[in-house]
Order: sequence, then structure tokens, then C-alpha cells
Amino acid sequence: MIRYEFSAEASRIVRSEIRELLAWSRRADTISFGGGLPDPSLFPVGDLERICAEILGRKGYLALQYGPTPGEPEALESFSRYMGVHGDRADPGSLCVVSSSQQALDLLTLLFLYVIPDFQNPSGVTLFRAGRAPARAEA
Repeated sequence: MIRYEFSAEASRIVRSEIRELLAWSRRADTISFGGGLPDPSLFPVGDLERICAEILGRKGYLALQYGPTPGEPEALESFSRYMGVHGDRADPGSLCVVSSSQQALDLLTLLFLYVIPDFQNPSGVTLFRAGRAPARAEA
């Protein structure tokens, strides 16, 4: 049997309460009033089935493959046209598609926050080492 030796920081990892609550939301006998959990009956399942079939029919395996980091060029062109119709201008090359709010927030903090490490705070040192030090916005 292989023995693994973990870092001291690993011993501080705890289960996420949010993930535990989300597990409860999957139960049939539970009605969740938590934010971010919409009524599943409102999901446009039929529309999504049609859209997936259309995309898979046109793109095949490429639709399931990883794509360019900023997003698919065809989608970026479409977003750029949409913005133009609504009075905004954006070159497709200046757009970046993210897959989640957390990814967007991470990108925004990397772009607009200056890192100020807090070495008085042990978690600040850990975050700094991980590249995620406590930060503040600079005017």
C-alpha cells in the first residue's frame, strides 16, 4: 500500500458546508429555498435538446472538445454582432468567454486588484504562496 505524505496546509482542509447543503437539494423529498437553485420545471429542456442536437450535427466531435481559451471564434463573432445591435461595440478579439461566475471573479481580481500579502496572518501566507493573497483595490 502506498503511503502519501501531505503538507501541513492539507490538514486544514474541511468539507464545504455549501456542498453539503447542495447534496440535500438533490433529494426528492426536499424543497430548497436557497439562492441559486432555480425551479427545475423552468429549465427549457426541450430547447436545450434541440440546440445540442443542432450543434452536434454541425460541429460533431469539435463541440465536445476543449476550445480556444477566449471562446469559440464563431461564438465571439456572434456576441460582437449582438452587442452592436444593442449599441455597444466590441471586437471579437477583445471578448473572453468564461464558464462560471467564479472564473469571471478570479479573472477580474487578477486584472484589477493589487496583491498586498498579509504575513501577520498565517492564512495570508498560505494564500500568498498559492497566488491568492488578500488583496485590495487601488484607485
